[in-house]
Amino acid sequence: IGGTPVTATGIGLDTTLTYRCVFSIGENAETAPATAVSSTAVTCLVPRWNYPLGSGTVVIQGVNAQDEVVVYDLVGTGVPAAFTFALRDAISAILPLQAYARERTRFTLAGVGLDPAAT
Repeated sequence: IGGTPVTATGIGLDTTLTYRCVFSIGENAETAPATAVSSTAVTCLVPRWNYPLGSGTVVIQGVNAQDEVVVYDLVGTGVPAAFTFALRDAISAILPLQAYARERTRFTLAGVGLDPAAT
């Protein structure tokens, strides 16, 4: 998992800072470099995520020349933005796990992003 572009929009972003996006779920966190594309938008790519999937947060941090960190949150609330790590178009289970070659066995696939109309 990783590589999905994320854009955070807001107001008052200092385009002279070096930005990073910090994605986390509980104690697990990964950081990705970010680019201020304007004073209202920062973009980054979701970093490779090798932890359990689920709901977490993303925090945008700006770092100045003195290595001081400015944290951007949801409209000055101190609350980081919500973010969900999920698989896209992936099979998570196949049932049954075995079948006899000469029998017509119906299989069930479970996963994310599967099209129920596909055959």
